[in-house]
Amino acid sequence: MLDELPRREPGRTQIPCARDRLPQLSTPDLTALRRVADALRDWRPHTDSRQPR
Repeated sequence: MLDELPRREPGRTQIPCARDRLPQLSTPDLTALRRVADALRDWRPHTDSRQPR
């Protein structure tokens, strides 16, 4: 099993398992991050310059 993991390049500090897990998480995380960003944009009380409502 360990032989199937991609080898680490000398100049790279990222571990292979985290790099392999990123494509699986990208789609749900982008949707969740967009939802959080929209909620934060509406919630921020101290920005009077851009208020959508």
